[in-house]
Amino acid sequence: MKTLAVDPGLLCTGWSIFDEGNPTYCNKITMKSKDTQSSRLANLIWEFSTIIEEYEPEIMLIEDQYVGKNMRTSLITARAKGVIIAAGAMAGIKVIEYAPSEIKSVVTGKGNATKQFVADELIRIYYNSDVVKSLGAYCEKGKGKNDDMYDSIGINHTYWTLRTGKVI
Repeated sequence: MKTLAVDPGLLCTGWSIFDEGNPTYCNKITMKSKDTQSSRLANLIWEFSTIIEEYEPEIMLIEDQYVGKNMRTSLITARAKGVIIAAGAMAGIKVIEYAPSEIKSVVTGKGNATKQFVADELIRIYYNSDVVKSLGAYCEKGKGKNDDMYDSIGINHTYWTLRTGKVI
């Protein structure tokens, strides 16, 4: 069984595919901030429809909305999440949501872990995975930004750990 995990965003959206609990592919969709919000949303639904068609996942996993201090950012992220879920619904895929604290807790044992700690644990857990190795060291900012992809791997890891009842 294949799962598609998504860390939604309107500028950068990380996603990963797991097959029977093993990472098989990971990537991100980046968009230009100068593009209109509606064109970025249209791009997301098109991209995820294509990803779903190509990889044929049976389940979509998505990070639940965290509402922080910046309500505008939360609203924009919620819009991105909505069109991604719509792409899954159009394909008839079951969607499961996980709270950020649940993902962190499953991966690290601490619901308030930093993104860096989560990525380090995923690197440790999947040390044999070419997919994870290809991401390299965690980088949240700059040209090699890969935090969204690590987040999607964490979402997938959470599903497979909870599904099997064992720590991977």
